[in-house]
Amino acid sequence: MFPDEIADVVHKYVSLGPSNIALHRTEEIKRWVCLSEEMQQAERDIRSNMSARRQKILERKKLALLKSLLLETGHSDLNLIDDLAAGFDLTGALPESNAFSKRVRPAAISCEDLRSVANLCKKGVLEMTQSSGDTELDEQLYAATLKEVKKGFLEGPLDPASLPAGATLTRRFGVKQKSKTRPIDDYKASFVNSSVSQTETASVHTVDHIAAMVACLMRAGESRGCTLELSAKAWDLADAYKQVPLSDEAFAMDSFLVVYSPQSKGPEIYQQRVLPFGSVASVTAFLRLALALWKVGTKLLGLLWTSYFDDFFSLSEVKTSRHTDLVISSFFAILGWDLSSDKLLWFDSVCKVLGVKFDLKMSGDGISLVLNTEDRVSELCESLDEILGTRRLKRAEGEKLRGRLIFAAGQLFGRFVRNQIRLLSDHIRSGRANLTDETVRALQGIRHHLHANVPRKIVGSSCDHVHIYVDASFDDGSYSGIGGVIYDSTGKPLSFFSEELSQDFVDVVRCDGQVTIIQELEMLALLVAICLWCPEFKNYRVVAFTDSESVRGAFLKTWSNNRQNSHLLTHIFQVEEECLCQIWLERVPSQSNPSDHLSREKVRKWMGLESQEVDYKELWNRAALLRGKCAA
Repeated sequence: MFPDEIADVVHKYVSLGPSNIALHRTEEIKRWVCLSEEMQQAERDIRSNMSARRQKILERKKLALLKSLLLETGHSDLNLIDDLAAGFDLTGALPESNAFSKRVRPAAISCEDLRSVANLCKKGVLEMTQSSGDTELDEQLYAATLKEVKKGFLEGPLDPASLPAGATLTRRFGVKQKSKTRPIDDYKASFVNSSVSQTETASVHTVDHIAAMVACLMRAGESRGCTLELSAKAWDLADAYKQVPLSDEAFAMDSFLVVYSPQSKGPEIYQQRVLPFGSVASVTAFLRLALALWKVGTKLLGLLWTSYFDDFFSLSEVKTSRHTDLVISSFFAILGWDLSSDKLLWFDSVCKVLGVKFDLKMSGDGISLVLNTEDRVSELCESLDEILGTRRLKRAEGEKLRGRLIFAAGQLFGRFVRNQIRLLSDHIRSGRANLTDETVRALQGIRHHLHANVPRKIVGSSCDHVHIYVDASFDDGSYSGIGGVIYDSTGKPLSFFSEELSQDFVDVVRCDGQVTIIQELEMLALLVAICLWCPEFKNYRVVAFTDSESVRGAFLKTWSNNRQNSHLLTHIFQVEEECLCQIWLERVPSQSNPSDHLSREKVRKWMGLESQEVDYKELWNRAALLRGKCAA
């Protein structure tokens, strides 16, 4: 959902203009500096009840100031600063923020049960902590652990006998990321995550939010007759989780990790002073903080930005980008949040964030582009080439690949890749290592799609839209047909098709022995309409209607248990992405569907229009080539 705060700040920005916005931001930063001076005693009061560990971690954070600013914004997470000062728990019921959507997730085990099995689990974890078999990975993981000790994030190594009764012990493992290894603490295996209960589901701003913000800003500028030449910059918090303390109870009972030491050739135990990476509770706690920072910057400074975990993506007009840079730098410095200095670049018309690249060079003309980064495309294509070369993929590697592909596809249109990933999921569930021909074709299609890396247009001007209605009829041994009609945004019919399906074609469709094939014909009608009209209305928004709930459900999921429908969907999504037509599919009651009678009889003239000819067999055969059977 597009946040109201972004829409509001876009309106405010365009209404005031860059000069007035810059002046407002400057005065607001000056006000914060004065407030910070005035609130020094309040800051000392907050810290008076802190343990020495929490005081050290939060020594640069302006907690009283942030609390005051959050109250000004009307932020609903009223207890956030108190929770931050106390540190965050890793077990039990997580506090409600009232800032995220409600969703109950009960704990799988109680905290009492966790404590009762902790001693037994500790022994097992110590015995299982061995070399990964990769010397480089072991050394990099251990080096990263020692680096955290040096920074004050960890204490140790500790004597295993010093761990209190009932304390949990979590194994640390490493994940290679390009030239470095990221330490992950497996709080799932230690059952700590299983003891967490939540009543909310935390959310982040994705690439969709960024694209919507860019479009909203260009559109607002165009409506006021002003040209906005945009630039962007990504801000990354340094050691983000490590800037946040654990509660004293979590530190005492759930902060212990064990890692393999290449030096001693055995396990070593360390104690975490801050939020660990791998804990469910850590994620929720940090997202509460990130949302609060984003809210203050948006509401009080009028920043055009989004928040994705520790990444903040900001927009600015080129002519005011240096001032915006100074304002955001001051924002983080005043509140005491450290930034990754090695990742900071200047505002630019091309900005990479979350594995995608935003190209804003044509934003003055109301057009911006988004595409996957070259590194992401190259990395995924290399992985796919290796798998296709061997035609083998084990379950663990398949699950990892699926996650990466879903994330990469989810940043853009994504429906075509998700449709093909269904076959990859089937392969993973099967437990096989060898790939079937069908799975190979799916992976080849995904690779081709990724390698093409066609940029997606973000258009500022409100592009027009069209309405499409489709329907199908099936009467075995009698009349079976498909029909469809397209209307412009004023409700004027533009074109239609009405086709009787030959009996030999009907027999081909039901080659798997179905009694009825109405689902397949309803999906075919949608495919025909999309192939017929989307190339003519490129970049349009398309609102399509069907009276088949099964077709709509399959479209929303991007796949169907009906294999023929899944392959028809593949072609629909291909056309959608090739024509950059964003399709929204809704259900319409049959009695309100204008294409209903177009599917029940062959109509040649309707509403002053001539019926368009449709080669439905040829479209069906494209899907048949993927299936390798049932061609018409």
